[in-house]
Amino acid sequence: LDAMIQAGQMKSADFAVYLSTNIETSVQGALASNFESEISFGLTKPHLHTAPFVYHQLLAERNYWAIKMLDFQIGGVSTGSCSASETGFCKLVVDTGTSFLTAPSRETHNILRYIRVESNC
Repeated sequence: LDAMIQAGQMKSADFAVYLSTNIETSVQGALASNFESEISFGLTKPHLHTAPFVYHQLLAERNYWAIKMLDFQIGGVSTGSCSASETGFCKLVVDTGTSFLTAPSRETHNILRYIRVESNC
């Protein structure tokens, strides 16, 4: 992003990721939708979001998009996981390239008690 900003290719350091839920598979296996998933650099597209953006300070760690998470709720109820940690927060890595939820084993078992996962998942 920094190189794109310095080269004048972006108006701002903002970027947005839109993940479409309206996907159909064509005969050839290609994905198509009214709004396809996309990433926008230097701007946002108001027709693809409704809530205002919330900005978070990155943790001072290299090679991760890591931010502080103060609480983890399931069904509106705090798990207490983050406040009980040594730092008083959980490290959350924002990664649009994965569909995995990872956490320390103790926390994963706590989370799995609250959510239903099909056996074929």
